[in-house]
Amino acid sequence: MAAPTPKLITDSLFEKLFPSLESGKNLLGEWEIFNIIREAKKIPNEEQSSSVIGLAYIVLGDINKGSEYCERAIELNPYVSAVWSNYAIAVGHKNKHSLQRNILKRGVEYNHPSVIKFAYLVAALWVDVAEMKRLHDLVLAYSTEDLDEHQRHNMAKAHVIFDSLVDRDVESHELSEIVNLVIDIVGRDADLVVMIDRQIPSDDLIVHFF
Repeated sequence: MAAPTPKLITDSLFEKLFPSLESGKNLLGEWEIFNIIREAKKIPNEEQSSSVIGLAYIVLGDINKGSEYCERAIELNPYVSAVWSNYAIAVGHKNKHSLQRNILKRGVEYNHPSVIKFAYLVAALWVDVAEMKRLHDLVLAYSTEDLDEHQRHNMAKAHVIFDSLVDRDVESHELSEIVNLVIDIVGRDADLVVMIDRQIPSDDLIVHFF
């Protein structure tokens, strides 16, 4: 029997991690997470290996070490949308919302449709009017045929937020500043409600918001 390919190994490890990434909690236990890290180190593709290892450390709660590996994966290949999205999802569920926003703002520069949609929805949640303005035309240019009814509804909500704020620059700017001030508090004391469809690392991410 042929040995499993690196891609299949990567996908298998990610599948094990995903429930913990989605919940923001380590549902596997430390031993299993470290086992995933050991297996990920055997993946010959360094970008895939670094991504899985980084996500695993984030699940453990070691955000700094996890970020180092995820940033390495991005450095090696910034054109893989799932690397950006999974990284942003993982830190978001650990309530590192400023970091999540930073990741997405950088990720959209590589023109990944799924990352751009994700970033637009996060910007709407945090009333980041400047970022919504930057992404609005790009989001409108993408087809919504790949979105289900729930996803289209969520995107429509984001557009309503945009339309309600775009003509009120002073008020929306002040509101954005207030939101930025409370992000640290939210990061410590509350969960950001983000529900994501189950995907494997090589696939684009579909994000459910609100």
